[in-house]
Amino acid sequence: MISAQFVLKSVIVFLTASISAEVIHIKQGDLRGFESESRNGTKYFGFFGIPYAAAPVNELRFQAPQPHHGWPGERDATKEGNICPQPALFPGNQSEDCLNLNVYTPKLNSSAKLPVMFLIHGGGFTTGGAKFSKEKYLMDQDVVYVSINYRLGVLVFKFRLQVSSVLETRLFLETKA
Repeated sequence: MISAQFVLKSVIVFLTASISAEVIHIKQGDLRGFESESRNGTKYFGFFGIPYAAAPVNELRFQAPQPHHGWPGERDATKEGNICPQPALFPGNQSEDCLNLNVYTPKLNSSAKLPVMFLIHGGGFTTGGAKFSKEKYLMDQDVVYVSINYRLGVLVFKFRLQVSSVLETRLFLETKA
């Protein structure tokens, strides 16, 4: 899967980006987000479907995640990103191009160091997604909230088996050398 350090660095870059209205500027390009209210009327800003890795399709399907190289112009971050393929019980656009995250923040132009809540949804590596979260409740607090979509089902297990096999082969060869 992706490293925690990579995701944390992405969130830090996101939080320290220069900001104009609901458009923020990050290393990969501009993101247009939205303004909303929590269940108690607290204003917050959200950005959906931010890619944190290149689309794991074709030759990248069963490989470790690769960096996302950005996008031209302004990316619409007002709509949910794709969720990873899973049983049809869960609504939403499903695609292998699903390595994206959602970020919710109470402030856009603050240098305050707010706590970050990072949700990795449950579902036994077979179901779930970033959009099944409860941000309307969490944004009553002064926190930055991040939820993530990640590979599910055969896509995660095939990737893990392949990485495991490579590591085991390398270890075997090193012990024989």
